[in-house]
Amino acid sequence: MSETMDDSSEAGTTIDPSSIPPSSITKKDEKVSMLKSKIEILMHNLSLLTEKLNSQDEQGPPSSTNLSEKPNLLPTDS
Repeated sequence: MSETMDDSSEAGTTIDPSSIPPSSITKKDEKVSMLKSKIEILMHNLSLLTEKLNSQDEQGPPSSTNLSEKPNLLPTDS
């Protein structure tokens, strides 16, 4: 069994954790933390957009979506 870092392997099963420089662990932890934060933000945004779409479905389409049905508000020459 080779001692290489593999994303699918658990820490300590194929490589001795003490052989990894602490700086690389810190950088990896920072990247993981940053990605988790971004995922949380995206999930929150997705939730908000889903709620907005669902509320629009319940109310029906807004009247401004079909321009041909809007009343003519321009002054007419009469």
